[in-house]
Formats: sequence, structure tokens, C-alpha cells
Amino acid sequence: MKAPKNERDLYSIQYASFVVPLVKAVQEQQEIIENQNIAIKSLEGRLKAIEEKLLKL
Repeated sequence: MKAPKNERDLYSIQYASFVVPLVKAVQEQQEIIENQNIAIKSLEGRLKAIEEKLLKL
């Protein structure tokens, strides 16, 4: 991070110091989403099996 040199100057950050953590966060988020999708599909399968058993009663 670069601090302003005077009142009118702006704070700035280097591209690499900003993008690398952002990319890592998105990768971690995508892994979480994929795991949730697997869990949802599993639960949908279980629910369907339970519904089929209930219909047979």
C-alpha cells in the first residue's frame, strides 16, 4: 500500500498485492460451492428414495 504524499494525493495498492489474495479467495469459495453441490445432490437422492418408500405404504 502506498500512502498519499500530500492532501490531494490518493492511496494506492500494487496490483499483485491485491489480485493474488483475491484469486485465492475465489478458488477457496469455488471449492466450498462444489462441496455444497455434492451434498445437495446426495440429499436429493436420499429424499427421492424416502418419497418412493412413502408412496409404497
